[in-house]
Amino acid sequence: MSDEHSLLKGKALKALARRDHSRQELKQKLMRHSENTCLIETVLDECLQKNWQNDLRFAVLYIQSRAKKYYGQKKIRYELQQRGVPNEDIDKAFTQCEVDWEAVAKEAKQRKFGKAEADSWEERGKQNQYLYQRGF
Repeated sequence: MSDEHSLLKGKALKALARRDHSRQELKQKLMRHSENTCLIETVLDECLQKNWQNDLRFAVLYIQSRAKKYYGQKKIRYELQQRGVPNEDIDKAFTQCEVDWEAVAKEAKQRKFGKAEADSWEERGKQNQYLYQRGF
């Protein structure tokens, strides 16, 4: 095992020890330390084989985290795609997460606008726009 391989493996483990990363995120972090893409792919494959890095697990944890911050499915799905998580893993993660999205949307609206219902079309439009921007 070369010194560069050991360095990259150590960097990968250090990043994964802090939090889960998607394969793409981890690759981007490793690219800062080396331009050897073959070696980086080898380290990423090793992380995958030893189950240190797993896109499905990352997606599940990411969905749970973002739902707690009152974001909707559409926004979370988009963010996961931007992080390089494959669509099949995103779909599996959403089925594994038992999140009541209707309750999350209702709570997000109440936190922003209070418990009172909108009395005008303008106010209802503002509330709907807010929820739309949050991914509901």
